[in-house]
Amino acid sequence: MQGGEAVFSFEDFRFDANTRELARAGEIRLVERQVLALLQLLLINRDRMVTKDEIIEAIWDGRAISDGSINGRIKLLRKALDDDGKQQRLIKTYHG
Repeated sequence: MQGGEAVFSFEDFRFDANTRELARAGEIRLVERQVLALLQLLLINRDRMVTKDEIIEAIWDGRAISDGSINGRIKLLRKALDDDGKQQRLIKTYHG
């Protein structure tokens, strides 16, 4: 794992990369594996913008996928984090 970090805490969330568990205020959130992999990628690279190509490589092993697949995983992650596309409190997206 990059950075050697295994447990991330932010707001009242805790993500354990070893067990792949996301919890808010101690309550485990059920989230699909690809969405947790996206969360881990974003947390490891939280100090910079992650490109679409990096997401595709990390989550889909570089396979050709649609923008809708990426957008769908981001939407599911935002839902798990009680964020939304308008507020973008935790996940910010840039177009272009």
